[in-house]
Amino acid sequence: MFRKTKAVRYRACNSNTSVFVFKKTHRNISCVLGHSRRRTLTRREASDDRLAIGDVYQMGLIRSVKMFGREGTTFCLLLFLVIPLLAPAYRVKIGVIGGPGTDRRQNSEKFWSFGRNQSTPVALELSEYEVPYWSTLEVVKAVCGAAREGARALVMQGPPRMGPLLATYSERLGLPLVLDSLTPGRTHVSLLPDTKAATIALLRHYGWTSFAFMYDTEHGADQLQAILQGLGDPLPQVEAFWRAYNAEEGAAFARHLPAGAERLLLDTSEEMADQLFDKLAASGRSFHGILLRPVGIVKRGSAQGISKLTKFSYVDEKSELLKDLDNRWRTIEDWSRRPISKDLPDSALVTHDISRVLHAAFSEVARAHPESLRAPLGIDCFNYSSGMPTEVFQRNIVLGVGVTGSLQFDEQGQREGYTLGILESTPFSINKIGMWTDTEGLKISRQTPPTPAFQKSDRAIRVTSILVSPFLRRNPDGELEGYVVDFLDQLSQVIGRRFQLQLVKDGRYGMEKNGRWIGMIGELLNNETDLVVADLTKTPEREKVIQYCKSLMTVGLNILLHKPQDVHQVPSSFGPFSFLTVWPVELWLMVTCATILFGAACYAAARWVGAPDRVRALESKGTDSLSPCGSLWFTVGALLQRDTGIYPRSFTHRVWALLWWAFCFFVLVCYVSALSAALLTNRTHVTSTHSRKTSHEVIQDLLQTGSPSIGTIKYGSTFSFFKLSSVGVYRDLGRYLEEHPDAMANANSEGLERVRSSGGAYAFMTESSSTTFAANQPPCDLVVSSGFLTTRTFAPALRKNSTLKEVVDHGVLTLVETGVMRQLYEKWWHNYTDECEDPNLDLLPKVYSQSMTLHEVSGVFYILLVFAVTSVGAAFVEHFVSSNRLSLK
Repeated sequence: MFRKTKAVRYRACNSNTSVFVFKKTHRNISCVLGHSRRRTLTRREASDDRLAIGDVYQMGLIRSVKMFGREGTTFCLLLFLVIPLLAPAYRVKIGVIGGPGTDRRQNSEKFWSFGRNQSTPVALELSEYEVPYWSTLEVVKAVCGAAREGARALVMQGPPRMGPLLATYSERLGLPLVLDSLTPGRTHVSLLPDTKAATIALLRHYGWTSFAFMYDTEHGADQLQAILQGLGDPLPQVEAFWRAYNAEEGAAFARHLPAGAERLLLDTSEEMADQLFDKLAASGRSFHGILLRPVGIVKRGSAQGISKLTKFSYVDEKSELLKDLDNRWRTIEDWSRRPISKDLPDSALVTHDISRVLHAAFSEVARAHPESLRAPLGIDCFNYSSGMPTEVFQRNIVLGVGVTGSLQFDEQGQREGYTLGILESTPFSINKIGMWTDTEGLKISRQTPPTPAFQKSDRAIRVTSILVSPFLRRNPDGELEGYVVDFLDQLSQVIGRRFQLQLVKDGRYGMEKNGRWIGMIGELLNNETDLVVADLTKTPEREKVIQYCKSLMTVGLNILLHKPQDVHQVPSSFGPFSFLTVWPVELWLMVTCATILFGAACYAAARWVGAPDRVRALESKGTDSLSPCGSLWFTVGALLQRDTGIYPRSFTHRVWALLWWAFCFFVLVCYVSALSAALLTNRTHVTSTHSRKTSHEVIQDLLQTGSPSIGTIKYGSTFSFFKLSSVGVYRDLGRYLEEHPDAMANANSEGLERVRSSGGAYAFMTESSSTTFAANQPPCDLVVSSGFLTTRTFAPALRKNSTLKEVVDHGVLTLVETGVMRQLYEKWWHNYTDECEDPNLDLLPKVYSQSMTLHEVSGVFYILLVFAVTSVGAAFVEHFVSSNRLSLK
């Protein structure tokens, strides 16, 4: 059911001689003058405010002459002349209908009064109705309730899907409808501007030839049709369209779009669009969306991901009116007297301007048709005939500037003369790239990088790279993909230039050989390319002949190794009877002798003490429990921590038993400790091969034992680093590389294959960006050494004095500041695959956590089998002896 709230208005004027209080309730209007008699005007008498106020004047003037004389009468007369200027002549009831979750604070009388012009003769009185927008019956009840209370207009503050239903009843009842959405009609005023023309201009600016369309209301298809008609030929291809009721459904739809279809045109709420892009961040795909519905203050960008969302904003954040409204909003308290949220919501901006529009519209009605402002009460809305004629409520209103922009409306009740700011919401930032007006169209004011003459060129920038995963590689279709491709796509959007990607001809990075540079550096110097983008390391030698741009990433140098033999396949040196070898023979003999001697001592003590144990045994008509066999059984049972059912009762025997139990506990603890130490010792030969070695340890193993053989890229920066290093260990490794040219590889892929095929005899040394990615790929047989030998930087390279330097630097810095570079790294290194274990994980804990094998504990089962056979043989012997005794008897 809907809930209704009645607004109560108080006006007071204080003086030294008189007190005037006018209090309006839903039943009567009372006037009090000084200490005089109170006169009550009925509701019918007070229906015309001018009559009520005139009656008060007459009563007050007569009373003042009698009570105060001429001077008091003059003063009171002045007050009576001022009061009409403060009191509105007409009170107009407004039915405000909102959906669940509507902020009731924004509809408070105090807030609505912000938009009131004090010179107007109209005061707005609100009747608020909160209804579930999915229930048609409740919406109808709310509209009828507003009409029954004498409302002269309706205001919709809720989801756009409520608009069509309210529009129908608005035209049926003749009640003007002011909406915060775009719903055309004969009696409607739409406060929010139409963005279809701005969207068409922006689609042309972006050059979208295809997109997917997503909407959440029944008018979404009409919006798409209008945009396509406005675009004209050639029409862009609509990859797919989908009505999504929440962000989860929208994200599922977007994830199933084919590769290359990451452009989304959204006709949803701003909240749903933001949630959608948050959910798409984990997909690793770069989506670009345009939100059709205009928004107010954009307070956040995409929290994650490499996507961006373009929005149209109707608010000028530098407006003094907006700042004033924000300060007032912070002083408002809700009905429970608790401070409200300090953030100014978009609904507050819209409500403020709606109140201004209604004051202006009804002020004009009061001037030209005052009789239309009086509505009968308690009527049936289905037989309603007291609506306001269409020609009375003028919709072509011009109010000047409001917080939502210029408040100008045409004869159809639609905004005109407005300005929309175009905002790009990217990770960690919100950038204003331009604006659109209905008179001048689209103006892009995005900050452009330097060297505009070069940037205006239509020639594509030639870019050279090299095939190294994940920087650049070919997908199953033969097309290039990877970090470099995504980086160039993002850079192209920032600097506004096209790139032509090509591969280096000789497959080399770049090194001086016989006075001539080869590889990508050579192609750059020979003017065969304009830009090099790859995992190209900054080195002093290269920087003498080329210039680097801002760095893409900083990495370390480590070693890629073959993963050691699987722990489950490592043969164990712990044999079936190794659990007996944890103690020497003499120690086992000592424990055996101690057991026999203590059993004999127990028997002797029982014999010597005599009475208690033996007498109780005879009284129970049982055998002597502390016979030689019984004493030995008790002793062995205590040693193995088992209950034998024999309990010594004499004091001497109990003291002996206590000492034996303490001895048995100590023996068991010592044996368990020795057995654990033996098992760990058995794994020491696995430790050296399964623990994750540091990069320095791998080099030391090579220099001391000659294994494993270490290689790197031939004629690369890594080889030059060790060759020219002054550090002793590094210099020795550089000498080894020179003496063993067969350990060098022509490319990363070659070195990777040699590591896998060597079975641990070969290790490949390169940057951590390549080693980490390779160890993350199936068949998951590689591991990365811990620690870096050195750190280095990757950066794009240009020829000396290239005009592209400032352009590319600007683009790289923009991508770094907006978080795009970080998101690209997460996409290609961390989110690409989860099939393998972390290559940086130490394997030693895994080795120690392995359980014992059957082979290691099989000796216990052998002993059990021997004793079982022995017990069966003893049973046969015992049965034979017993049978002979019976036969002799």
